[in-house]
Amino acid sequence: MSEPVAGSSRLDLDMEPSDPAQPVNGLDLHDLPQPDRYGFFPGGKQFKSSPDTNRLPVEKIREREVKWIGMLDQTEWKKWLAKRRKKVLERCAKGIPQSMRMKAWTHLCQASERLDKFPNLFRELDAQEGDPRWVNIIEKDLHRQFPEHEIFAEEGGFGQQDLFRVLKAYTLFRADDGYCQGQAPVAATLLMHMPAENAFWCLVCICDRYLKGYYSKGLVSVQLDGEILHGLLKQILPATYKHLRTHRVEPVLYMLDWFMCLYCRSLPWETVLRIWDRFFIEERSILFRVALALIKSVLGTKAQLERANDLYEIVNALREIPHTAPILQTDVLFAECARLGVSDKDIATMEQKKIAKFTQNGMLTGKATAGLRVKASPLPRAKRSGKVSPLSSGSQSESTSPQATPGYTSPQERAPPRTEGHLLSLGPAGKLSSGPGKLSSSTSKLSTSPGKLTISPSPSQLLSVTPSSSSTFN
Repeated sequence: MSEPVAGSSRLDLDMEPSDPAQPVNGLDLHDLPQPDRYGFFPGGKQFKSSPDTNRLPVEKIREREVKWIGMLDQTEWKKWLAKRRKKVLERCAKGIPQSMRMKAWTHLCQASERLDKFPNLFRELDAQEGDPRWVNIIEKDLHRQFPEHEIFAEEGGFGQQDLFRVLKAYTLFRADDGYCQGQAPVAATLLMHMPAENAFWCLVCICDRYLKGYYSKGLVSVQLDGEILHGLLKQILPATYKHLRTHRVEPVLYMLDWFMCLYCRSLPWETVLRIWDRFFIEERSILFRVALALIKSVLGTKAQLERANDLYEIVNALREIPHTAPILQTDVLFAECARLGVSDKDIATMEQKKIAKFTQNGMLTGKATAGLRVKASPLPRAKRSGKVSPLSSGSQSESTSPQATPGYTSPQERAPPRTEGHLLSLGPAGKLSSGPGKLSSSTSKLSTSPGKLTISPSPSQLLSVTPSSSSTFN
């Protein structure tokens, strides 16, 4: 029997494999219905009951698997990135075969390189005692992550154990940042496709490279991306932008869950996976395009704007898009993303404008802006202006030791935890909670305190989104 993982005050992480007859969330496993092909049980939001009419023939799936196997060969992968990157982008856009997602995602985000360089680091972190403050919060969040999925359905089961291990290890690896609740569904999605060690390194890469500053104190990067989103919206859908401004709908009221959780709590699972396939190569650009396409589908016509004529109606319409909506079919969504004509240069230009504005207002320092720039991608799409510049994420160099990685402190040297938290609070069905179940519509400034996220208070126009004052993930 392996040594128990330290720092678990509530979960017995050294437990024997559970008896298949043990109850799961009050149900006997023998009585559980058959999950769908992604592992979701009936009754959950993500369960797909209807046949997948868009599923590729087996022969086509096998053909794509063979292509990815050849592309991900250890001796070939760097050549593909250096000389045939456009083809990699195109294959990601078509969708990575389910059987290849673990290897493809870890290679695309360079987690495989970190795993090779630091083969023992996760095990060292896993064996150490976590910060009691973060451990306690993580343990409370475990049962809220996809309880309708077969991996996480059993309380205290292997899925929840692995999720605890990944999140606890991250708080040790990035002691200055600690834990943010928005990381839990991202880590859980990774664990649906790979072992805990691989999921840990993918989470590190997502936080370090793709969503830099998203889960750090103050969440300034998320606010910045919200303003970038509205800046782009003003350019392509001026009437919709004006409508949101008229009703004081700030981007943080609806896009936090989209961006911080990479849409995994908002969209049908097939669509989520296809977005992730593109995210690992296109980075944040795909998040903006998807958001703009969703906004256009909900608030793109005069009739839609007339129906959503107050703050509550607008936010509810954006946050509660039915999974049966045509726009949430992957092919329809990506076609609309292309029709919008928002190039990577457009996004990068808008980002620079918003960074300058945030810096002028004192919300960003020169150090805080480092690494925030959206990199352009050569994936063919309609262009609005200028020439699309090449994506350069694959050329980023990695540090040769974990100690050389910015922000890393060894468990022996880590500083005491901050007295302030930065926990994203999401209520039932993905609803965002700020304090006692209310959202303020006055401004996009955020403040953080342990257990909740507050959107700068205003005595007027408080939007009641969730009746619970507790911070919960379902």
